[in-house]
Amino acid sequence: MHPAVLAKYKENDFEYNIDLHPSDKNEYNFFQKAKVAKKPVIHKIIKVVRTRVHNVEHVYYHETLRSRDYLNNPIDHTRIIGKYEDPQFVSNVDPRTNTPRASEVQGFETVYEFPWTPNIVEQWLAQPDFELDDNCGYIVIDGSRKYGGYSQEQFCEYSFDDLVIHGKFGTVNPQQIQEVKKQLARQTPKPSG
Repeated sequence: MHPAVLAKYKENDFEYNIDLHPSDKNEYNFFQKAKVAKKPVIHKIIKVVRTRVHNVEHVYYHETLRSRDYLNNPIDHTRIIGKYEDPQFVSNVDPRTNTPRASEVQGFETVYEFPWTPNIVEQWLAQPDFELDDNCGYIVIDGSRKYGGYSQEQFCEYSFDDLVIHGKFGTVNPQQIQEVKKQLARQTPKPSG
């Protein structure tokens, strides 16, 4: 569970039942096993995502945590870092104390923790026990559309708009884009009238 979410539950005096959240329970169990075994935890970054919300670029990543339990068996857990769902509580007046008290979670608001910077992947990898997966995926989310297939160099050096254009046309070269558009126009059936 994200520390900010846990703090918000405590601040609102609202019980958080980890048993109802399988991913949080799995993460808790993973860290407990690694702690008991006193084994290092390797953070393997498997996917990096850039997105833009209200004209502000954000980035987050998916990682697989790897370690070993006390029997030296491999253990792992996959999670997202840099994006979480912040609970939005509804409060009512407690008739016994005549004070406001959270009574339910009405919904969630997505919170992004990392603003985009071109060197952020290197910053993450500079941390102890962080690695980049050989097949790490680089994804751009533009509204409801996802684009991928970028190299790390393209992902870090291109602007967000250029990544979207590259995702749509396979290039950022204006002449090649025109060729792709012409090919698509030839392949599109014309309506019969």
